[in-house]
Amino acid sequence: QSVLQKPRALLSVCPCLHLFAAVGVILLHADFSSSGPDSSTAAHTGPWYRSLNRYHWFVLVVSALGWLFDCLDQQLFILARPAAMSDLLSHIKDAKLLASETQKYGDIATSVFIAGWATGGLIFGMLGDRIGRAKTMLITILMYSLFTGLSAFSVSVYDFAFYRFLTGLGVGGEFAVGVALVAEVMPRAQLLPRAWELAHQLAQKPDMLLRYTRSVLTFPLRRLLDDGMPFYLAMEALS
Repeated sequence: QSVLQKPRALLSVCPCLHLFAAVGVILLHADFSSSGPDSSTAAHTGPWYRSLNRYHWFVLVVSALGWLFDCLDQQLFILARPAAMSDLLSHIKDAKLLASETQKYGDIATSVFIAGWATGGLIFGMLGDRIGRAKTMLITILMYSLFTGLSAFSVSVYDFAFYRFLTGLGVGGEFAVGVALVAEVMPRAQLLPRAWELAHQLAQKPDMLLRYTRSVLTFPLRRLLDDGMPFYLAMEALS
């Protein structure tokens, strides 16, 4: 309750949790450097997950933790943004003007964050090809952890938006590098045929079944987006 009373302080919680993902990436980098992934192409029968060894699962879990804390960062931002903007604009005494400026600068901070996300994906995607996926993932996780925490110390809407841009660089970079790392490590010889099999099975279903299935699965998410998450609508459009 005391943290929620200080909305910008809520953003300082995220870096502490991000440390778990960062430690995992450090272990991943050490394991990758010493042994590397198992490149065995022996045939496996049964469910796809039986073809994964311990290293594959470790890479998948570490990448998933990075994505989880990316999304946690976004959720905290959505929760803290209105009150944080009001706090940073507290010098405005007129209630109507304060509400208008809060909305305006909140939208600007969100747009800047999305721009940082896209830019980070491009920059760190290329950097991962040069210095390695695990090392680049560590950089991006530390980057969005640091600048999310610094958002709590903002003194104006401008440095708040600047920190959100730098956070977006790390978030976009981590998503891009994480996907590349998982795709690079997973045993394609075992997983791709199964993926094609599922895709063919899905394509053979009647169109009406596909439409209604999609509606059932996406309706709760669409309702959340329409009710109060324009930020995620922008993310969906960007993706």
